[in-house]
Amino acid sequence: MTTDDRERQAREFAQVELARMEAEQELSRLTDRANELRAALVASMTMGEAVDAGGLGWVVMAPPSRRPAMRVRDDGLEKYREAIAGLGLTEQVTTWTRPKVSDLRANAAALAAHGVPFQEVVYEPQATPTLTIVPRDREDG
Repeated sequence: MTTDDRERQAREFAQVELARMEAEQELSRLTDRANELRAALVASMTMGEAVDAGGLGWVVMAPPSRRPAMRVRDDGLEKYREAIAGLGLTEQVTTWTRPKVSDLRANAAALAAHGVPFQEVVYEPQATPTLTIVPRDREDG
């Protein structure tokens, strides 16, 4: 490879890399702004409402596509640690590992028998609505 070839490749690499970095910064800026606008719209819209996006289409607030998965509560695990470990729902090696929600759910009766309220060791995160953009039909003008 000649010096000219290396310099040309280095120049092209620098141009492409700088353009990529600028694009990442712009994407980050746009993502932050979209998140701000999304939060404001979700707070002001009702479920199923459509707002005209000024010729670009409609912004529709739709219900969550699915319920979020249940999560293990750290405070509940700590409070009932011995009872949960006694049921064999976790492993204690050098550190205590978190049991799976499915194991806790499958053993809910045994947990209750040991004085562990199921709702104190798991929770269901709040489902958030989604905003969908429905483009206008281009032929309708």
